[in-house]
Amino acid sequence: MTGARTALENQIKTKAEAAAKSQTKISGADIAQFNSLIQGVIQQEVVKMKVICENSEQAGGRYKTHIVVEVTKASVLTNIVNSAKSDEKLKANFEEGKFKQAF
Repeated sequence: MTGARTALENQIKTKAEAAAKSQTKISGADIAQFNSLIQGVIQQEVVKMKVICENSEQAGGRYKTHIVVEVTKASVLTNIVNSAKSDEKLKANFEEGKFKQAF
């Protein structure tokens, strides 16, 4: 389960960091703060992921488990946007429309 959680977290992080580059009004230390905020939201969302399917099998004396997990894009996006809009330093320069389009 940890591997699935980490893989999903990395996929979302890559997408969110690319979307963060759309923020032309946020720079310097504020972009580092924004990326930290994104990471925090992603970690919270991944904890809430749903296991959709789980399948275990035995092959050659070893067990393998395949897990399918799901986190909704809308939930991740909404929580990142809400966190950025509630942050005193970021809210003035956060460009919600650009971020949503890039995400």
